[in-house]
Amino acid sequence: MNPKNKSVMSVDLLQISDYEATVRGKPCWVVQWYVDGRRKRKYVRNKSDAGAYRNELLRLHSSHSTGFQTLDPLRRADAERCAVEAASAGQSLVEYILSLHAPKSQRESAKTLWETIVEMEAVKVKSGRATTRTMSNARCVHAAFARGRESMLLSAVTHEDIEQFIFDSKPGSRETYLRRIKALFNFAMKREYLSANPVAKVVEPKYETPRPRIFTPDEMQKILSWFQLTRTRGRPHQCFASFVLGTFCGLRPEEAWQMQWSDIRLDVVDGDVPHVIVPAAISKTRIERHVDLLPAAVAWLKEARAIGSKLPVKRDQWPSTIRKIKTLLRETDPGWKWQHDITRHTAASYLMSAMKDAGKVSVICGHTIQELTNTYQRTVLKPDNDRFWSLRPTPLKDNPA
Repeated sequence: MNPKNKSVMSVDLLQISDYEATVRGKPCWVVQWYVDGRRKRKYVRNKSDAGAYRNELLRLHSSHSTGFQTLDPLRRADAERCAVEAASAGQSLVEYILSLHAPKSQRESAKTLWETIVEMEAVKVKSGRATTRTMSNARCVHAAFARGRESMLLSAVTHEDIEQFIFDSKPGSRETYLRRIKALFNFAMKREYLSANPVAKVVEPKYETPRPRIFTPDEMQKILSWFQLTRTRGRPHQCFASFVLGTFCGLRPEEAWQMQWSDIRLDVVDGDVPHVIVPAAISKTRIERHVDLLPAAVAWLKEARAIGSKLPVKRDQWPSTIRKIKTLLRETDPGWKWQHDITRHTAASYLMSAMKDAGKVSVICGHTIQELTNTYQRTVLKPDNDRFWSLRPTPLKDNPA
């Protein structure tokens, strides 16, 4: 930090200076004072704020030096209480009083970007509004944005910083990145760490919305047959049921892993429809939802239960299942790639093609109607849709009925 235009004033034992400086490439003014040989600093945005802050320091110092002992008992008790609160906060009395009466633009400057990120994540998880896994995904974006800015004041972040971060990312990630950054600064606004939200000035880029990759009927037949064959080898695959819940019922992977067989009602009576109950505790939206099952989903879930597929399953079993599926499908298509949420994309696409009712499918999958119509409308042709929903377990010689 290189001080410029430095002017020093001395009043009794209080020495105050204000000067223009640059912190991490951002111009600001610094008010510096000494109390009992200890240096204190305050960073403000412009020269006028620095002058006001310095004058307030001088006024408080003057009033403390001359009039404190002449206060009436009630005011002296208030002053003593302030002194105790200042000591508990690790501040001098002058700092504490200034923090109470300073404009919001000065109060907000003490919070750094990384402190806000850590606080938001802790509050979201504690309040139950987000799972630890969801916040770990958000932290990846926040950490990338904060890289090199960890100690930067939150109020010093500009919309240019955000735009540069968004435009420098991959086109397919820009929408997610901007949504994560918006959540961070909305949290800061609620906490009154900022007087203005820099995201409001961001020019949103045009997003590329590629057609989601889904499993074809042939690929599904190959995968489901492989799951069936695991029983003949003496080791029924534990992710069989969760895979069916994702591809036929539209459950998110995190929801499918945590499901219990007791929440899957396959054997119903009195004209009830087979259905799955997604408990609020494992639902991303924290709202319980009931998913009616089509005949293909019922048949494959019964097959998974018959061969011993367990629910719930450990999360670390899913990556190995993905690797085996990729190896299986690359036997016929060497360039085949797994896409994130492909099981859920598959279910939503075929359900939209079968039901042609975005309202019903939104209840099943937990999507918004607009998201469904924009992403999954007419992604499946009728012949493929008919083949997908006609898939049934193949009786195996080693598979008892």
